[in-house]
Amino acid sequence: MSVACNKKSSLTLLTSLGHLTTKLVFVIQFRAHRIEIMWEVTLIQNYANFIKHHLKDKEKKCSTKYLNELEKFSEGLVTATNISKIFSGISAPTSRHYYASILYTTLINRMIGFGMTLPYNSIGNIEAEYCDHGTAAVITRSIYEIRLCFHYLCIDICSDDEFECRLNLFNLHDCSTRIKIIDNECIFFEEQAEILKEKIKSNNFFSKFTPKKQAEILKSKTHFLYPLAEISTKAGISEEIFKIIYPMLSTHVHCLPFSFYRSGQKNRGLGIHCEIEDMYLTFYLEICSTILHDSSTEYAAMWKPYTDLVQKKYTL
Repeated sequence: MSVACNKKSSLTLLTSLGHLTTKLVFVIQFRAHRIEIMWEVTLIQNYANFIKHHLKDKEKKCSTKYLNELEKFSEGLVTATNISKIFSGISAPTSRHYYASILYTTLINRMIGFGMTLPYNSIGNIEAEYCDHGTAAVITRSIYEIRLCFHYLCIDICSDDEFECRLNLFNLHDCSTRIKIIDNECIFFEEQAEILKEKIKSNNFFSKFTPKKQAEILKSKTHFLYPLAEISTKAGISEEIFKIIYPMLSTHVHCLPFSFYRSGQKNRGLGIHCEIEDMYLTFYLEICSTILHDSSTEYAAMWKPYTDLVQKKYTL
């Protein structure tokens, strides 16, 4: 199936030099059980102001629902960056807090990337009326998986033995991946992988699994002890919704026929605004806004008892 392109489907990127004049500075310093995150959040705040005020004067090709969701998302992004700033500079009291700092920062970065794919965004000094829900879908699935990792490793309540088992499986999966990718350091990671396998085998929680399940875990083909649908349910997204959202987003990640077979019909897949693009982008915004809100609430709650350890410059 071919898609005919014409002048109407050509794209114009308008560089906006006046809307944003500051840059985002993101610095992470990793130390043993310590992470310091420094944010200059003016860029994101300007982005939110742009969405809230500038759109009122523009020709609104997008639906009202889309624009409302975009404003909600931009406000959530401002809140998230401020939360990250508030709780920066605190020594992580536990491994959960340490990895929460890393994953929450990763989540915000991915959200910024997601925002840059949206029509009428103004991140990175570029204003674009470009519509491609496929690109947004790819990043949305990544955001979904960050959410699962964040909740599973840092928020979900479990025993100390189970947490150690979860964390060591993450470490084992990391080693296994590096063995496949980095040839010149294989021996080191192979040794580390064996050490981690022994740690997992000696874990009391691990012993509760059946021999078959134990063998599967030690192969480290996945970094989770449980199915994604189960983890998703605990993270606030039901199994029924997961079974719809995750496969749909995955079709764009893997370029399955579902993701492109109807390109060209009613202008979908051409990079220009149309009803179907608007609908999908609105849906992805709703998903990402929910994930951002839930993760920000959980992150703030887990760090709040330690705010006396750092002088705060911002308020929630």
